[in-house]
Amino acid sequence: MEIIISNSSDKPIYEQIAMQIKSLIMNGTLSAGEALPSMRALAKDLHISVITVQRAYEDLTRDGFIETVSGKGSFVASPNKEFIQEEQLRIAEELLEKVAIIGRTHGINQNQPFGLTVRHIAKLDKEAAEKAFAQFINSNALNTKQIEFIKTVINYVSVNGYMESPKRILEAPFDKPYGVTQLFSQKELTDVVKVIRDIRERAEKYE
Repeated sequence: MEIIISNSSDKPIYEQIAMQIKSLIMNGTLSAGEALPSMRALAKDLHISVITVQRAYEDLTRDGFIETVSGKGSFVASPNKEFIQEEQLRIAEELLEKVAIIGRTHGINQNQPFGLTVRHIAKLDKEAAEKAFAQFINSNALNTKQIEFIKTVINYVSVNGYMESPKRILEAPFDKPYGVTQLFSQKELTDVVKVIRDIRERAEKYE
């Protein structure tokens, strides 16, 4: 069992230990009935006090993740779906809060779908953006100006994760040197808009 502690973390060391052991139990690395290191052994291995490990083990026992048998040691408890679901929910809430904080620093609207927030932060891989437009490009004999326009759109969605609205292509930087209505036929324009909408819809679903 490998536990890594960080002195720069805002979480107390006993809490770091408890969280990592919970994670090992929930992902199946530690199985029900498996013995944990003794408090003294783990304290020695991590170069911390036995009291710190004891606090972590007490929290794990309280939360139903381990059982301590007098004279024998501590063991992984039988799976308790209620405790595990509660812990997974707690982790999810922490992650969502982190995303919300990052979103606020990026000036993202907190009322928009979660997938859009994540996509805006994580961006969209340029290769994925090019793939989204591949069928349109391959299905049409585009001239140099049209290809440059599509490249501008691809760069935009790569940086921003998606395009807020297809109407965005009527604005800068897409309106120069040629506007989209000058470059594409009505059918081609409809296809471009469809790709832009598909990218946003996938972001909303966070696929």
